[in-house]
Amino acid sequence: MLPIGLLIPLDYAGCLRHLAVFLSPNPFPMNDALRQPKYSYPAGSLMLAWALLGCTLIFAFADVASGQETPEIERLSVGFDGKIVLGKWVPFTVKLSEQTATENTTLRIETLDGDAVPIRYDQPPELSDAKNGSQSLHGLVRVGRATGMTVSLLEAGGDQLTSRRFSLDELRESHTFLPGTARLSLFPFWNPGAASVEGTDLLPELDRQISDATAVVTNPRLLPEHWIGYESVRTMIITPGKFDTPLNKKQQAAIERWVYLGGRLIITGGPGYDAPFQTQVLGNLSPGTLQGTVAISDTGSIEVFTQVNEQLVQTGGRELSVTVIEPKDGHTVAGKAGEHPLFIHWIHGFGNVSFISLDLTAEPVLSWSGRKNLLTRALSPTGIKIESGDSELSGGRMSHIGFSDIVGQLRAGMDQFRQVSFITFTLVALLVALFILAIGPGDFFFLKRVVGKMEMTWITFILICVGFSLLAWILATRLKSPDTQVNQVEFVDVDAATGLVRGNLWAHVYSPSTRTYDIQLPAKNELFGAIEDGWLSWQGLPGRGLGSMQSRTDLGLYRKPYFSPINAEGSSLQAIPMQNASTKAFHATWYGELESPLKNGLRKSTNSDALLGTFTNPLDKPLYDFVVLYGPWVYHLRDRPLGPGETIVLEDDLREKTIAGYYTRKNNRGEDEVSAAWDSRGTQLPRIAQMMSFFELIGGESYTQLSNNYHAPIDLSQNLKMGRAVMMGQIRDTTTPLKINGTAFDQYDKRLTLLRIVLPVQPRK
Repeated sequence: MLPIGLLIPLDYAGCLRHLAVFLSPNPFPMNDALRQPKYSYPAGSLMLAWALLGCTLIFAFADVASGQETPEIERLSVGFDGKIVLGKWVPFTVKLSEQTATENTTLRIETLDGDAVPIRYDQPPELSDAKNGSQSLHGLVRVGRATGMTVSLLEAGGDQLTSRRFSLDELRESHTFLPGTARLSLFPFWNPGAASVEGTDLLPELDRQISDATAVVTNPRLLPEHWIGYESVRTMIITPGKFDTPLNKKQQAAIERWVYLGGRLIITGGPGYDAPFQTQVLGNLSPGTLQGTVAISDTGSIEVFTQVNEQLVQTGGRELSVTVIEPKDGHTVAGKAGEHPLFIHWIHGFGNVSFISLDLTAEPVLSWSGRKNLLTRALSPTGIKIESGDSELSGGRMSHIGFSDIVGQLRAGMDQFRQVSFITFTLVALLVALFILAIGPGDFFFLKRVVGKMEMTWITFILICVGFSLLAWILATRLKSPDTQVNQVEFVDVDAATGLVRGNLWAHVYSPSTRTYDIQLPAKNELFGAIEDGWLSWQGLPGRGLGSMQSRTDLGLYRKPYFSPINAEGSSLQAIPMQNASTKAFHATWYGELESPLKNGLRKSTNSDALLGTFTNPLDKPLYDFVVLYGPWVYHLRDRPLGPGETIVLEDDLREKTIAGYYTRKNNRGEDEVSAAWDSRGTQLPRIAQMMSFFELIGGESYTQLSNNYHAPIDLSQNLKMGRAVMMGQIRDTTTPLKINGTAFDQYDKRLTLLRIVLPVQPRK
């Protein structure tokens, strides 16, 4: 609409008088005062006044009409139970006042990435059934900073239907921004009418060994329909007795796929246990065959196993209800509840699942002080209590080098390019000092002692400025590469038992000049074939240091947003702005399936826990630093790579050493073994990648003084604890080359692919 301020100078009364005279019929008597305006106007002024008055009325009616048709965005809900983990994909829900969105509309949400640069996520919305004339839309977003968000609904042609800005203060009324390393436990209580979930006091009291934050979802429609929507969840705890409200097939498949790709799931017993696992999809997560429910009064075995002195069932008190399961083959049983299994553990793809035969939300477990220890023990298949680590959520610790998670060290190593030399602060300070000396004392003595004309300073001053400017330009151009450079590290994981292939890659892109980039994943991995689902996004730095996602300093140099289109196959990035001689970090995760099964001849020794058998390199590429890990041992091939198609006999060709000793580089000093200190400033990418691979088993937190929470699913320690073997070797090529501006990139500066194959081991005969 036209600004009202532009129309104030017009005499609307005079316009109306002219309008009345023009419209009045001749028989209708008009007085002279009305027929004669008080003021006289030139013909052009009157025409302009009439035109502006008409435009004002037209725009006013247009606004009224559009206001009646435009839906209002009433509410925005991000994350699980308002918990937003920075740097992770989270679900969001938008409530509209009217049923307007269709499958052809686009849902857009704008926020900031980890570098404080605006980013817009465009996606077809997931639609909920309309209630009371309103409509709910669901989507996915990755938030990098605690900031406000803008939600828009676009028509098929790109025209905006409606939009609303949610300020940071408004979001903080119902949301909490958690650090990227936060361990979030999700309780999907899927029966919102159940009395037992009306208060969060009924949740297990989780200590720092399990999680930093807990989210409860009472509305099943708020659960994502895609596995990447659960990326922020560290542990999901299902209480089947609260499963009265069914999930659709997409939600079930999303949860199953999330576990399959590295999620951690805990299932508790109780009434109605078998209801969710009778479905076609979630049946894959069932621990075994339901035998029924029994009541026991002797709980001493549970108290001993959980190391709790308080009796679970008091003398004469309420008996304990235990869900009895006959476990499937290959599942591990730990602890006893009477004569029945207390815990059942098993590996599902790259994830792990634990079953607890007790209902944590019912008495007598509900008021038992050892309730949290049950969950603590459920996270370890051996029943051994996991070491607690400090969390950034409670203040945490920030390393003096600027990061507290090992991904920060990975980023530091990847941000160094061999063809790009950074100008040190010392050199800059030296040049500034020389410039001051040149224009000050140097210029004075030169003109007085050599030239003899002090007025020539107007010429010498200009020459000095031009000379130093040229020197700065030469240094800036000679010390950097004129071409785009990319460093890339990739983990390619294969589960030989199921044929699942999982990829995680980190890429740092160096831009020699100010420009924009389009980046996407290729259609296939060069080792194992097609990529079925791939998600590419920016990579944030967790923590509170300079440039990190919790930093209060806004380093975003660009206010123009770039885009992340999202569809059923994943996400990509478009029009990424990059400054001259700058870098930006990205992360991608993907999965596929093996085209043909891998041959495996590994077995357990009959006389010891040693690993025997053969392994054949399935690739046409050599594997460097080749090792096979099993139990507490590393079997390594010294001084040479494993050639393409080569077969080795473990007991003959490989040397044996403990995992902790091998990866902490232990050396003998007299009668003691001493670990080589971890260099937190080290930039050796293979060393960092190896530490991330088995961080928990090595004791990485105490050894490195860093956490591995930001990319916890990378750690394959649980697979080793469950009796699997892991083959690992390096490939000195890029097997998933990024497509930059539509072309597969091939001029990598540093590249490392770490192949890890999880292998089942035949039991001793």
